Amino acid sequence: MHLPVHRSAPSICSCVDVPDYGSSDLLFLNLNETTCLQFLTKNSQKLDLNIALMNNQITSSTNTKFLGLTIEETLTWKGHIDQIMTRLSSACYELGIVTPLMAEDTFKMIYYACVHSILTYGIIFCGNSPHSNYIFKIQKRIIRIMTKSKRRDSCRQLFKRLEILPLKSQYVLSTLLFVVKNNDLFTTNQEIHNVNTRCNTNSHPPICKVRVFQKGV
Repeated sequence: MHLPVHRSAPSICSCVDVPDYGSSDLLFLNLNETTCLQFLTKNSQKLDLNIALMNNQITSSTNTKFLGLTIEETLTWKGHIDQIMTRLSSACYELGIVTPLMAEDTFKMIYYACVHSILTYGIIFCGNSPHSNYIFKIQKRIIRIMTKSKRRDSCRQLFKRLEILPLKSQYVLSTLLFVVKNNDLFTTNQEIHNVNTRCNTNSHPPICKVRVFQKGV
């Protein structure tokens, strides 16, 4: 949430109008759970901010959790991916136990309930991170368990046989669905120029040199 601030000094910020934000809907800020997170790049320096809200000091943090997503100041999504790996490893162990007891079709139902739901939540944010390869390795291990395949067997045909999308393909699909469902949030080419081209109704990608922004949604 973007909060209006009043800068009374170079390193001191006091938030105003925040207590009234959402008060009409009986929404109030929990100051014990409120933290300050500065987004940084590799070459940027962290500011020494002293933020006060309702005479309470707001602590700075390098990461925070918002709606189940662990957000870091560098937006590498490593912390969030580590949590996903822990949950997927537990699901992988559980699937390994029930392997001799269930058919392949039943396994697919368990996969979509226990694995797919974890993989797809927030995938449009972290699916393009280089750390997501570790998630893909666990996904392939789960696929081999479901098909009772050997450890070194290729998963390419196994994904097709089970009709399950690999992580990268699921990331592309989820991103495309997000763009289609939220098309009003994006600028089209005809809003940038008046030239009647064949691609004037296509979305216009914003121009930015920062790699983190280019890989984001």
